[in-house]
Amino acid sequence: MVCSWAKAVGISTLKLSGPNDRGKADRIFMKDGKIMFMEFKAKGKKPTALQERFLKQRVDDGFVAIWTDDYYQAGDILCKFFLHE
Repeated sequence: MVCSWAKAVGISTLKLSGPNDRGKADRIFMKDGKIMFMEFKAKGKKPTALQERFLKQRVDDGFVAIWTDDYYQAGDILCKFFLHE
């Protein structure tokens, strides 16, 4: 749902998956030189320690890296970051 919307408005997305991607964010969103890492969790769930460490490392590297358990919130965050200056 969020990824389909993002693609429709010109935000590229990549899914991180595979045996060596454990703990990495679910998605990378990209547009106009901006990059955001996003971890999607089930409602009421939180990231694992490994996922929290990955997100913190990305923030420490100067990127935006977040997690959410709300798809509507994810859309709002993406909209504000990529579509509004």
